Amino acid sequence: MRPTITEQLQGTCAVLERVVAPEVAGTPAAEVLRDLVRNLRTLGESWTADLPFQHWDIRETAALLERLSAIVPGPLAQRIAAVGPDPDPIDAVAVDARAVELRGLLAEAVRVVDTDTPEHGAVVAHLTERTRRYPLRMVPDTPRSAG
Repeated sequence: MRPTITEQLQGTCAVLERVVAPEVAGTPAAEVLRDLVRNLRTLGESWTADLPFQHWDIRETAALLERLSAIVPGPLAQRIAAVGPDPDPIDAVAVDARAVELRGLLAEAVRVVDTDTPEHGAVVAHLTERTRRYPLRMVPDTPRSAG
């Protein structure tokens, strides 16, 4: 089906750059517009990688929470154990909701895990890998010198 999501985002960027950018050139809005276009370009280049990333994140976070459930307080361990079955794998909203739910449980668990334990090291390793894999990351521009 045409236009694709990527094509729509690219077209929006083109209109913003050709029509709107000249109108706001030299104003503070020009910098805002430039950043918005960069964000849209990032979405256009990366949106297809989001659902596979979410599935990876859910799988890995759930495994980590299962490991942590042995050392967290009972009520939190029970909430971890009560997480329901995986959502429909192509329901992006449900997948995102599950990822948010698991990240919330992980945030609670990490606050009570002793930093000197292997489990804490596993949390750090997971979050480091999660950051490395995150597909919608924008790299900031090089700062401009004042003057």
